[in-house]
Amino acid sequence: VGEVDVDAGRRKLLHLLNSEGDERAERVVDEPLGDAKLLAGFGSHLLLLPADVAKAQDDVAVGHQFPPLVIGPMTPTHLFRWSAAIENWHRIHYDQSFAIYHEGLPNILGQGSWKQSILPRYLKDLCLPDGWPWKVTFQHRAMIVPGDTITVWATVTKKYEEEGLGFLDLDVGMRLQYDAESCPGRATIVL
Repeated sequence: VGEVDVDAGRRKLLHLLNSEGDERAERVVDEPLGDAKLLAGFGSHLLLLPADVAKAQDDVAVGHQFPPLVIGPMTPTHLFRWSAAIENWHRIHYDQSFAIYHEGLPNILGQGSWKQSILPRYLKDLCLPDGWPWKVTFQHRAMIVPGDTITVWATVTKKYEEEGLGFLDLDVGMRLQYDAESCPGRATIVL
């Protein structure tokens, strides 16, 4: 999958794309890190969270922003790999000429089912090891095409307790590099 190097209080994420043999891509996220732990792997991407990330409902307040997950830039290989995995052979997901000249699209498209898998997985990994996502709902509003970088995010909008469990309601989404919201929605998690 890749490796994580913590260097001078900064996050450095080196991941292998493995789309063309030994192709490598490097991304540096210029944010204070301090002590960190690897939370989860997302294919060729890793999610790093600061050691003090909220793990209990009492640790957060309304307005708390969870650490984002940044995926991309997406390549045609990323998009085709998902199509192959779920056996969706519609040409708009892998044939660029068909997508552009026959269907009038800007490029080949990322699948909605891929987006539907990323947001719940992000929420699950935010809740580990003792919490869980309760529910999530979102809309598909913007296309994902090769070259896009996606930032998955979550912000606390409400906290409450029911039957001894601590719930957090969240605004969630997947924002593209030009600030378009691809998948705005809401979720509830239990910490």
